[in-house]
Amino acid sequence: MTQIKGSGVINPGSYRLHPDSTVLDLIDMAGGLKPTALTGGLDFSQTVHEGLKLTIPCREKLEKIKQGARPLTGNDLLSLYWERERSGDTGIIDLNEAGHWVLQSLPGIGPIMAQRIIDYREGEGGFSDIEELKKVPGIGEITFKQLKGRVRVR
Repeated sequence: MTQIKGSGVINPGSYRLHPDSTVLDLIDMAGGLKPTALTGGLDFSQTVHEGLKLTIPCREKLEKIKQGARPLTGNDLLSLYWERERSGDTGIIDLNEAGHWVLQSLPGIGPIMAQRIIDYREGEGGFSDIEELKKVPGIGEITFKQLKGRVRVR
């Protein structure tokens, strides 16, 4: 079973999908998205897997975070939007601060690669230069070129 939840989904719940189903297929099974759903950074063509838990928030939840009425966690999809708003919505992500979902908004970065970046960051005490991304297992020259203008290190 694959789970989709969050205030941005019309019919949240668990759904049984074919092995080649995508995030878009899952959203369709859940009745679609509400008009205020936040989906930036979500790859609709990504294949879903058994046990996936996808949360799609809505703009109202982001407003609650901004007002301090809701805590924010690193694996929260809303962290992607919060990070963008704090950084002036430049779309440039700091490798030393970005949470799991924020990293997944980058081209070529899925859940596994995002975790590898976090593991490298924690193991090395942070990135000192974006070139260090090449040391993360699975990030080669092609992926690095895609990321180069989208990431920074403070």
